[in-house]
Amino acid sequence: MIWGLDARVSILWGEQIAMLCRNLKSRINQSLDFVASRFLMKLCNTNNMESINTCREEFKFSLPSQQISVRNAKFMESGGAKIDIMRWYCVQL
Repeated sequence: MIWGLDARVSILWGEQIAMLCRNLKSRINQSLDFVASRFLMKLCNTNNMESINTCREEFKFSLPSQQISVRNAKFMESGGAKIDIMRWYCVQL
């Protein structure tokens, strides 16, 4: 019975860690987006987010969170994630 209790505790702990990682990832993305937006505000000398977003669209400047998601999708499609995980666990191909 003690083994079952330990397994439940470790599953709960793992779920909490996963939730914290998702929240941390979201906050990092928001911070990077904020920095990029503030840079464009200083560069264009304006505080109007509508004009900043228009400039981003015209110059095809995507926010860091968008760039990260696109690059992550490309990485997952290429099969690179599977190879890196196998290398992590020292599995020979």
